[in-house]
Amino acid sequence: DWTGTGDPTAWLALPDAIDVMGGLLPGGWPELMASNHALALAGRDLLCAALGTEAPAPDVMLGSMAAAALPRVAEPRLPAGYATLDEALLPYYGVEVPITAFPVDATSEAGVADPARFVRISAQQYNDLSQVQRLADVLREVLRLD
Repeated sequence: DWTGTGDPTAWLALPDAIDVMGGLLPGGWPELMASNHALALAGRDLLCAALGTEAPAPDVMLGSMAAAALPRVAEPRLPAGYATLDEALLPYYGVEVPITAFPVDATSEAGVADPARFVRISAQQYNDLSQVQRLADVLREVLRLD
């Protein structure tokens, strides 16, 4: 079970990474977390409005990640050569976000063949709302909501 030489770089860099992140804003970690939370909420609200869906969870249950339900559409408008939205997002549109199903296979009831799908966004200081708007525009196009 010995893997050979271990690389301690991540462990050694962690204290400096914590200091750098905590120093990004004048209020330190509390301001950083509040800013990320506010961006996640704004992004989630933007997506829900663009997709015509309800927020799946109350604001107080969120940190710096949020999800929005994707509306069910009979025939998404996918670019040629792509079979699913998941396949097309990064290579064709340059957008990287996870698309997940719920309930997942492990928890779905027998006979549930078409689970709901969600898009999940993560908010961090290097993100801004224009990126979420780009995602919303792509989703509206593909899901024929325009």
